[in-house]
Amino acid sequence: MEDVERPSSILHSPSVAMDEHTIYHNLLEAMAQPACPVCRLCRRATDAYLDHLLYADVTSIERRADIRAAQGFCAEHAQGLLQIGRALGIAIIYKDVLDNLLRALPAAPQRSGLFGRPAGGPLPAATPCPACVYFATMERVYVEAFVKHLENAEFRRRMGGSDGLCLTHFRLAAGQRMDAGRGQFLLDQQAEKWTKLSAELGEYIRKNDYRFREEGFGDERDAWQRVLASVSGGRNDHEQD
Repeated sequence: MEDVERPSSILHSPSVAMDEHTIYHNLLEAMAQPACPVCRLCRRATDAYLDHLLYADVTSIERRADIRAAQGFCAEHAQGLLQIGRALGIAIIYKDVLDNLLRALPAAPQRSGLFGRPAGGPLPAATPCPACVYFATMERVYVEAFVKHLENAEFRRRMGGSDGLCLTHFRLAAGQRMDAGRGQFLLDQQAEKWTKLSAELGEYIRKNDYRFREEGFGDERDAWQRVLASVSGGRNDHEQD
């Protein structure tokens, strides 16, 4: 897994410092739910990070510096802030961001290009979205733990009954150092789940043919939703937190 440059305020987050017992049981719990357990847990942790930011860390000098450098949050995590709905916290954070952007604007256009920086415009480059960095940090925590616990019989049993990892987190897990036994189990499980899902997609497609519509849909009725979570990751209507 690639190293991610993490702001100090991310490194000191309590979620990153979770003990191994909590991480293990979070994974077991998530594998009992639909879709990729690592996606679910990273989103849950990032939602909690944003909520804590708006509730308790609005005045944190470190957090505000990270957000100013990033010029706010990405579109996805800005929507996450709206869903949380702590209006005053959002107003305080984004007034700080906006005032910093205003200070960075040049007084007048430059000779070379409109602002002398035709590729990047008048403002300095932004650092990555702090919530994206936090999500990536939690991915590292949970993927490393996932691979470690593949040696555990109960963990294997839970994985066998789960939807498995999404493509992104399977790639990350497969790139970790592990012994042949764990590696083979991971590959076998992923192949089994994708084979089953492919068959369900085929059945869904078949039953959409007018000749077979009267058969009605079974477990394959939501395969078109589950495959989005399996291949692309992220949140979709099939997954309920």
